[in-house]
Amino acid sequence: MADSTTYGDHLTLVAAAKLNDIQFVVISLLTNTDTRIVSADSTDEVQLDQPTFFLGHYAETGKSLEEHYISKRCD
Repeated sequence: MADSTTYGDHLTLVAAAKLNDIQFVVISLLTNTDTRIVSADSTDEVQLDQPTFFLGHYAETGKSLEEHYISKRCD
């Protein structure tokens, strides 16, 4: 995944959450209701005791639908 031409999908996020006991908050640009929590225990609520990573999600439209996740780091 360190290679800039390597991409993951929802299943990759689920696997990463389970392997590392973390959670992802995925903020989608599709609609206001498409924000999702991806966590090791498949809960739909943020767990305050787990490390949390914020990701943005956007879909490109055109000849083919391509979906991308982007990091929302705070430095």
